[in-house]
Amino acid sequence: MSAEATPEDYYDQQTAADLLLFRNENNLKALRLEAPGIAKEFSDGVYIGKDPPGSLYYDNVSDFEQYQSGTDVNHRYKVTKYTNSKNKVFIIVKFSSDTKTDYALFKGGDARNALTASQMENHSNYGNWGELLNSNTPATLTKSSGQNNLTLSLNKVQRVANWTDTAQNFKDYTIGPYIDILHQMWLFFDLV
Repeated sequence: MSAEATPEDYYDQQTAADLLLFRNENNLKALRLEAPGIAKEFSDGVYIGKDPPGSLYYDNVSDFEQYQSGTDVNHRYKVTKYTNSKNKVFIIVKFSSDTKTDYALFKGGDARNALTASQMENHSNYGNWGELLNSNTPATLTKSSGQNNLTLSLNKVQRVANWTDTAQNFKDYTIGPYIDILHQMWLFFDLV
C-alpha cells in the first residue's frame, strides 16, 4: 500500500474492529483482533489489555476460514506503523495466508502509543481466525405479501435463514429491506 493510498482503494468491504497488541515481562508478543460485525476473531496468544479501535478491511469473509478446500490454512500477520501528514500515528496490520496475500488489513489510531509500548512494530507471526461468539451484525428480513416464506439475511457473515410462517402471522404483510429488524423479530416472536 502506498503512502497516499487508503485501504478503501484495495478492499471491497469494511467493518469496525478492535486490535490488542501485548508484550509481557518474558518478551512474549501477542496480537488479537475482534471484528464483531462479521463475527470473526484473530488471535495468536494472550488475551489481556485495551484494544485500540479501528477498522478491518477485507474482500471476502471466506478468506478468514481456517480450512479451505480440505486443507488447514496458515494465516500470517505483520504489524507496521504509519504516520500521516498531520503526524497522526496509525497501527497497520496486514493479513496473508497460504492461499492469498494481503487478504485483509486493520487500520487503527494509536493515541495511547500501544505499538511502541508493546514493541510490536514490524513484528510478524502466525495465528488463527475463529468465530467471535459475542457479536452482532446487521440483518434483513424479507417477505412478499400473500406468501408464507420469510428470509433472514445476515450479509456480513454470509448466512441466510429461510422459514415458512405456517401460522400465517404475516399473511397480508410485505416486509422489505428497510425495516427495523429487531422490532420485526420481537413482533414475530410475540405473535407465535
